[in-house]
Amino acid sequence: MLVEQMPDSALMLLDSVNTALLSDAKRAEYALLRVQVKDNARMDISADTEILRAREYFIRGKNREKAALACFYAAKVVKGKDQADEQMGFYQEALEHVQHTGNKLLQGKILYNIGNLNYNRDWYAEAINRYQQALKVFQSIDGQYQREINAMNAMANSFW
Repeated sequence: MLVEQMPDSALMLLDSVNTALLSDAKRAEYALLRVQVKDNARMDISADTEILRAREYFIRGKNREKAALACFYAAKVVKGKDQADEQMGFYQEALEHVQHTGNKLLQGKILYNIGNLNYNRDWYAEAINRYQQALKVFQSIDGQYQREINAMNAMANSFW
C-alpha cells in the first residue's frame, strides 16, 4: 500500500536497507520493490539495472507474478537506453508470464506500453491493436477510467 500511495516515503525506507546482508531471494525482492517505488514516484529508473538480475531470479524460481513485474520494469529500464528491440522482448516476456497470473492491471499496462513502443517506431496499425487490447483489459477492471481514457487517446493519436 505504501508503494502505491506514498512512494517517496517507501523509497526512504528502502534506501535505509543494508543490501549487503540480503540473501539472493531478498535482494531480488528488494530490487523489484525499489524500481516499482521509483517508477510510481515518477523517478528515473534507467540506472536500476539490478532489476535485470532480479528478473532472471524470478524466472528461474518460476514465480510468474514477480517475473512478469520484473520483465515489465526491465523493459522500462532499457527504454532510456534506446534499445527498442530489447525493450519489446522484455514486454513480450512480461506478457507471457502475466497471462498465467490473473493480474489484469499489469496485463493492461504491458499492452499499453507495447502500444507506445510500436507508436514510437511508427508502427501505427500494431500500436492501435495493442491499445485496443489494453482498453479491453482496463474496461474489465472496475475504476480504471483514467487508463481507459489514456488508451483511447493513444489510439486516436495513432490515426493521425
